[in-house]
Amino acid sequence: MKQLFSIFGLVCLVIISVFYVGCGSRLSPQDTQIIEAMQPVAKGEGVAQAASYTRDGGINPVVLISSSGEIHGWTDDIPTEWKPTSVEETELVICVGEEEEKIIEVCEYYGPSITRYQHYVEVELREARTGKLVANTILYGSMPRHCKQSESYSVTRLYGSDVSFDQVTGWVETYVIQ
Repeated sequence: MKQLFSIFGLVCLVIISVFYVGCGSRLSPQDTQIIEAMQPVAKGEGVAQAASYTRDGGINPVVLISSSGEIHGWTDDIPTEWKPTSVEETELVICVGEEEEKIIEVCEYYGPSITRYQHYVEVELREARTGKLVANTILYGSMPRHCKQSESYSVTRLYGSDVSFDQVTGWVETYVIQ
């Protein structure tokens, strides 16, 4: 009986491991190598092996990392045609900050007050070879709904939507595709 449970546990472990790996990043080892090479760009430092940002009428290959230089949750969502195939082909680096929230309004009630929050993300676009800032912006999620005349006692926070990846690509597209 103990042996049956041991085999069952081993099978479950293998299934969970396969599922976990299958749900992980879609980044290839080559993509990971390029991204790791671009980490200094997040600090404003250039990567000498990277390509110059040419603005030559084609696609300027770009990678996306967090502002700390690590792989970001959107890293592997960059359109395939925008991705470089090597460090030497990389022209641009998108550095995405942590999503933060700002207070829009505090609604006072006889019970607990309600605070409305809007999400935002700071984004920088940098030249891979030099680390120079090309452009930066702050992207905002949607506004939270307005406070109602009366609210449930349990409601104390209202949030708008998170900043989306589509907002980032929409902003950076004019720099990537020229």
